Amino acid sequence: MRQRIWIQRVVVGLLVVVAAFQAALALGAPWGAIAWGGANRGVLPTSLRAASASAIIVYSAIIGLVLREPFAPRVLRTLYAGLAALFAVATIANAISRSTPERGWAPVAAMIAIGFALLGRRGESASAALAR
Repeated sequence: MRQRIWIQRVVVGLLVVVAAFQAALALGAPWGAIAWGGANRGVLPTSLRAASASAIIVYSAIIGLVLREPFAPRVLRTLYAGLAALFAVATIANAISRSTPERGWAPVAAMIAIGFALLGRRGESASAALAR
């Protein structure tokens, strides 16, 4: 059980980093070369800044899911498998980006994907174990 909680903390920590990065982009940080395909050097255009703001909401919901695990284990396994697949695709997308700096996100996405794959294995949710 401790291993599961440790994995949750790593996944949440990495998601917080990604969400904070997206927040900085949404607020106008000049990091366009390392986000959204790297085609926009400097501050992102308004449409991509709005996409970054939307991404914050998505990442926050995923973080809440991991921290609370509000669903039955079977549902959580399915959700975690889907998130593992999503972040595996993100790993590939980052790894093949034309933007060299953006490729640095590939290991982060890979660690998140692996974390979700591990969380999706059979087992009691951490929140259920802590409630005992």
